Amino acid sequence: DMTLKQAVSAFEKNYISEILESVDGNRKKAAERLGIHRNTLLSKTIEFGPNTNK
Repeated sequence: DMTLKQAVSAFEKNYISEILESVDGNRKKAAERLGIHRNTLLSKTIEFGPNTNK
């Protein structure tokens, strides 16, 4: 079982990974699609680890 926080984090990591893959790793385009600033996306990819954009 996961806590809500863990479930949200897992969803966020997977969703960001999917978006990054769909834009061939272009963080600017990914951030635009996600509706967040590029710096926020960078923080998230650092938080989630190196496999986030693969």
